[in-house]
Amino acid sequence: MTDKVAGPDGSALSEGLGPLVDELAKLARQQHYYCEDSWYTCPAHPEGTANEFKERGVCDCGADKHNAAVEALRERIAAALKGPSV
Repeated sequence: MTDKVAGPDGSALSEGLGPLVDELAKLARQQHYYCEDSWYTCPAHPEGTANEFKERGVCDCGADKHNAAVEALRERIAAALKGPSV
């Protein structure tokens, strides 16, 4: 493995780490909740919900919020690996 944690100036190097961060983010992402009884399925799930009181396509299971946090963290790590911008 050729990953380097820090360069001579102390900045993080992205050699080989970028794909690992992307893979970690992929593993951390959550699917929308699905239940055999579709009344309880998240409205944003591809199969939708049978609950007519829930707005179609709007996540109520927390997956969208969780995935947004995962993506924000992935972007912060990627930026840190690139080092300080000039």
